[in-house]
Amino acid sequence: MAIIFVVLIHANNAMLQRGVALTPDAFSPVWTAFHILSHNATVYFALISGILYAYRLHDKPHAAFLRSRFEAVIIPYVLVSTGLTALMLAMAARRSGEWPRAHEALLRIIGNILTGDAWNHLWYIPVVAILYLISPLLLRAVENPRTGRVFAVTMVCLPLVFSRTATDITIAMLVYFSGVYTAGLVIGRDPERILARLSRSIAPLSFVAAGAAVTVWLLDRSGIEFAGPVSFRESAIYVLRMSLAVLMLIGLRAGMGSLGPAARRALDRIAAYSFGIYFLHAPLLRPIVGVIGPLVPAGNPAWALVLAVMASFVTALVLTWLVVHVVKIAAGNRSKFLVGS
Repeated sequence: MAIIFVVLIHANNAMLQRGVALTPDAFSPVWTAFHILSHNATVYFALISGILYAYRLHDKPHAAFLRSRFEAVIIPYVLVSTGLTALMLAMAARRSGEWPRAHEALLRIIGNILTGDAWNHLWYIPVVAILYLISPLLLRAVENPRTGRVFAVTMVCLPLVFSRTATDITIAMLVYFSGVYTAGLVIGRDPERILARLSRSIAPLSFVAAGAAVTVWLLDRSGIEFAGPVSFRESAIYVLRMSLAVLMLIGLRAGMGSLGPAARRALDRIAAYSFGIYFLHAPLLRPIVGVIGPLVPAGNPAWALVLAVMASFVTALVLTWLVVHVVKIAAGNRSKFLVGS
C-alpha cells in the first residue's frame, strides 16, 4: 500500500507544479489536502523495511542480506539513474547544441547515483541503502535489555526536531528516517504482540492523527513553517504519518483474513512490483500531466484539480505496473536487476 500513497503525492505535486499554473506560495486547499493524505509516504516504506528486517531478514548473514538488497534495489537504481541522467544530458545538449565531454557526463552520472539527483524522487534509495548497512547495529541497540527501550523512544522522537530536508540527503534526513526505521524494528521483533497492544489505543491514535492533520492545514493556511532548522510542518506530518501507519497496520492485521482471493492477489502484486513502480512512475508523470493539465478549466477550480490529480495518479500507477509486468515477463528471473521485481 505504501507505493500507492507515494504515486499519489507525486501525481499531486507534478500536476499542481507543472500541469497547471497555480499562484506560487499561495494557499491551495487541494495541495494541502493531498499532502495531508500522502506527503512523505516514504515513511511507510522505511517503517515496513524495518519491520521486515526485524521479523525475518535479520536471520540471514548480513552479507547475504546486503547482496539481496544490492541486486533488487541498488542495481536497478543505478541503471535508472544512469538512464535518466543520460536522457537529461541529451535533452540539454539538443537545446544548447553543446554536448558534454565523456568524463563530464560520467561525473554527472556518478554524482546523481550518490545523491539521488537523477530525478527528484530517487533520493530515498541512497537513504535506505545506509539504513540497510546499519540495520544490525540498530537492531542490536533496540534489543539491548538495559538501554533498548530508551534508545528506541529517543530514535522515534528525534524526527520531531530533525526535519526531513526535502530531497537533499543530509544528516537530518538520515536521522529522520533512522527514527522511522527503528520504529519498524521495534514492531517487527514481535508484530502480533505489539499490534495487539496498540489495537487497544485506536481512539487515541485517531485523535492524534486528526490533530496532526488539522495542524498541517493551519500551518499551510498561515504560511508558518520553520523555527530555525526545524520544520513545524514536517514534524506534524511525521506525527500524522506514523499514527496513520500504525492504524493501517492494525487494520490490515484485523482485516486480511476477510479479504477475498482477488483483492489479496491484487495487493500482493502491487507490493511485489513496488520498487519497479517507484523507480519509473515519476518520469512518466511529467508527460502525463502535460496531457491532462491543459484540460483543467480556467481558474483552476478545486473539483477539476482533484480530478486531474486522480486521473494522473491512476494513469501513472497503471502504466508503470504494466511496464514492470512486461519487463518481468520478458526478463524472467533477471527482472530484479532491471526493475527490482
